Amino acid sequence: MQSLLAYGAALLPLAVLGIAAVCVSGWFKNSGGALTVCILLYALVKLTSFFLPQLTVYLPTAYTDWYMLWIGSSVASGKIFSIFMFLLACCILLFTAGFYQFDKKEL
Repeated sequence: MQSLLAYGAALLPLAVLGIAAVCVSGWFKNSGGALTVCILLYALVKLTSFFLPQLTVYLPTAYTDWYMLWIGSSVASGKIFSIFMFLLACCILLFTAGFYQFDKKEL
């Protein structure tokens, strides 16, 4: 049961990263350039957390291990709720930005 809960909880941070990648790929005409930039951006954001640790709480990549909060019982529910709302807000903002970009793009 804990493994199913962990897989379910891991979907939200991965959805944020997926939606961010779709949003970034709208700037490119070919998939190779989009994939390269997405990988470089992910690496840059992950490295940023090492050099600027106070910025980590504002980056959705810092919550890729969010499922650990769900399977552990020592974390307050308020912290889980605030992280959930942050990740949900990131999903909504990135989806809206990507949809707006797609809507304005000439096909």
